[in-house]
Amino acid sequence: MLRDRGTIKWTSMMLPEHVKMIRNWAESDQYEQQADMDEQQMEEWNNVLVLALEEKVKINMTYHDGNLYVKCSGYVRKIDPFTQTLELLEKTGKTRFIKLSAVRSVERT
Repeated sequence: MLRDRGTIKWTSMMLPEHVKMIRNWAESDQYEQQADMDEQQMEEWNNVLVLALEEKVKINMTYHDGNLYVKCSGYVRKIDPFTQTLELLEKTGKTRFIKLSAVRSVERT
C-alpha cells in the first residue's frame, strides 16, 4: 500500500495564499449545519430545564454555536423568557449564555 503524505509534499511548490486557502477549506469542511427542532422535543427540553432550575440539578447540554456543536454541563442559573437565553454555570465557575433556539439536546445527569 502506498502511503502518501497528501498536500504536505506539495506545499513547498504552492504559494502561501494557496496553503492558507486549503487550510481554511479543510477547516470549513468540518462545519455542521444547524438542524431544525421538533416541537415535541422542545417541550421535553423545556421540562428538563425548568426542573433543573428549580431543583438545582446538573444537566448535560449540546448547543449550536457558530458553525459547530458544543457540549457542556453545569447548573441552570437563570432562564430569561424575554431574551430567550439560558444562563449555565459550569463546574469551572465559567458562566455561559446560550440562546434557547440553539439548544440541540438537554439531559439530566
